[in-house]
Amino acid sequence: MSSYSELLKNSISTAPGKCKDETDPHEWARLGLYLAARLMPRIRKRRFDVELMKVGSKEDGSPFTQLEHDIEEYCRNELANFYPDAIMLGEESSSNAEVTDDLYMFVIDPIDGTRAFLSSYDTFSLTITIIKGKIPRFSLVANPATGDLAFRVGNETSHIASLLTSGNDIEIRKLPLLKTSAEDPLLVNVHPSKSAKKYLDNLYELWESGFVSLVKSVSGSPSWQIVEASKGTSIYVNTWKGGITMPFDLVSAFHILEGAGGIAYNINGGLTDPWTNAGPFIAGSNPDAVKSLVKKL
Repeated sequence: MSSYSELLKNSISTAPGKCKDETDPHEWARLGLYLAARLMPRIRKRRFDVELMKVGSKEDGSPFTQLEHDIEEYCRNELANFYPDAIMLGEESSSNAEVTDDLYMFVIDPIDGTRAFLSSYDTFSLTITIIKGKIPRFSLVANPATGDLAFRVGNETSHIASLLTSGNDIEIRKLPLLKTSAEDPLLVNVHPSKSAKKYLDNLYELWESGFVSLVKSVSGSPSWQIVEASKGTSIYVNTWKGGITMPFDLVSAFHILEGAGGIAYNINGGLTDPWTNAGPFIAGSNPDAVKSLVKKL
């Protein structure tokens, strides 16, 4: 644990400089954590300045902000200084970049859950992952509103920390925070959408029967809700209808979920692939509990 505390403290306080060894996931962690520590306060401050923010709409009708474009440009410059041979895939400005087996790729969604951000809710997130091929080297999902940051280095265990503290008071914990069994009553969080009604109806019946202890429906960033599920306190149901997922949609959160011992299944009981998902999925830190809920639904 102390090594992760040192990695986090050193990364957020010291500019990463040049990459020393691109094959070492800890090098990419230095860059990612440094960027997150600088971007989170910037995003948190701007969520109350919605009236002053330039807002537009994408082809699918979802909103975007100038802030997101500015963040991607800032990260592009930092990446060029850290490791010029890497390419960048940004949710707002370069979503057509192709994943290749021979190049490192820096993938970012500056604000996942833009509608929540524009509504001053605290359920949006910043996501960053570094991949080569389809293998994540480092991933983070941060909640700028709360200061919480979940991350995973390579194939190691996922961790979560709070950056609203300072200096030696920064707390860092392994995920999951709570270990449950398949027999424990479940708290289920359903991503709100029109297609979620049948799942909510079923879950309310399971709530009445005692199989489920609580049902809630929280809007915002799917990636952050997957992190919440990685904590071990809930199972997350998403009735995904947005077409085939892009690398900036779910890869970072799934990498963290797996590092917490968790898993995601589709509604038919098969494993969910974050690279090609195109339908509903159920995610949680306890595979047996997730599987039991899939069977009930």
